[in-house]
Amino acid sequence: AGIPVRLPNLRRIAEQGVRFTHAACPSPLCTPSRSALVSGREYDRCGVPDNAHNYPLAQTTFYTQLQKAGYKVMSVGKDDLSQLNAGWAKHEEANARALGFSQWSRCFGKMDTVRVHGHNPWEIYGKYLDRKSVWRRHKGDFAHRINDKEYFNFEPTFHEEEDYQDNWIGRIALDFLQQPNLSSPWFLQVNYAGPHPPLDVTERMKTSVQDRQFAAAANSTIEADSQLWMRRLYGAQIENIDQWTGKLVDHLASTSELERTIVCVSSDHGEMLGDHTVLGKESPFQGSVGVPLVCSGPGFRKGLTVDAPVTILDLAATFMHYGRATPARDMAAVSLHDVLQGDAPLPRRTHVLSGFGYFRTVTRAAVGANGTVEAVHKLMCCKSHCHRPYHTLHWKRPTLPQPTDPPTVLLFDLLRDPHETADLRARQPQVVADLADYLKRETGWDCFKSLGDT
Repeated sequence: AGIPVRLPNLRRIAEQGVRFTHAACPSPLCTPSRSALVSGREYDRCGVPDNAHNYPLAQTTFYTQLQKAGYKVMSVGKDDLSQLNAGWAKHEEANARALGFSQWSRCFGKMDTVRVHGHNPWEIYGKYLDRKSVWRRHKGDFAHRINDKEYFNFEPTFHEEEDYQDNWIGRIALDFLQQPNLSSPWFLQVNYAGPHPPLDVTERMKTSVQDRQFAAAANSTIEADSQLWMRRLYGAQIENIDQWTGKLVDHLASTSELERTIVCVSSDHGEMLGDHTVLGKESPFQGSVGVPLVCSGPGFRKGLTVDAPVTILDLAATFMHYGRATPARDMAAVSLHDVLQGDAPLPRRTHVLSGFGYFRTVTRAAVGANGTVEAVHKLMCCKSHCHRPYHTLHWKRPTLPQPTDPPTVLLFDLLRDPHETADLRARQPQVVADLADYLKRETGWDCFKSLGDT
């Protein structure tokens, strides 16, 4: 609300279904977040601590469980479950089938596309650009954007609309849905490369947002005009994905498939965009950990808004529930079925976890006697200070926590303070103690010890 991003198709899904206002990712980094989702396990138990690790193929995915239940499982775009390299490419089919895909078109994300060794691309989007004779220009353009501060280059891409990566991904997804031999039941996951830095957009996309005015970042020292253009171009990427969402949903409606299809739109992580003078992800603040989540489907409660916290981890259990698939015994995901259908006012999961490297967070709703959410308390536990801002003048990433750094513990009420500017730990010590105890019990993370403590 109050954000000048035009999302008619996401709004349509929300009006026909359920919108979750405090959804979070299991980890605000691509591969760990997606690995937690597909495994149905929390970040600390999914086996993927960062982007330098592949998804362990011996570990079950909800894709394989859907396949066992008779589903054709399709994936398009940047699934990020494998660190794509030349060795991986030789075994792409075995890798994809082990993950549980029946049909796929898997590509790099934005940054990895241009980090291919040598001059000749071997992943699918790079090969597409090479066939269009624009690969080397694309690689040079991205090298310039990355070296010229990936958040501070506001020039549009040279690409035509059809060659822009998210448009290319959207077309393939539509082709998958339009294939004549598409059998039912089926599952399709569309993984766009954006929104993501560098903030490359087409000329059309930039023009569409050039006059939009956004609120300034919270607690930020980044120059105001740079803040504004970051938000404009990031918003343009989101609007472009919304347009593709509309095309996919419209196709389903035209074939009468929509009335028996569950549609969910979410993200693997957020983006700070300058709040607290932080750029990127890997932060415990809600700009990084928080994600959108809207779902519609047959029998869903129309127009329902859920303020209680949820995690996208639970989409795994939800899809298996509706697909009548059997979860693996080691999966911790909890189905959102009852709240989606309107049979329960709140999700079954009471505490939502997120974490990465130096921090963990736990979020819990305070529910009144009449069942309404009166507060959404979020505890941050960091093995250093939680802000760790980027040094924007010289574009240096923040230093890593040191063993001697004292831990930081912060408490916020996301319902009243969505930008996390008012720390409540001194006023609500019992809430801090309860959430810290839960975090230690579930993950072993001690909020009050530094990295050097034993």
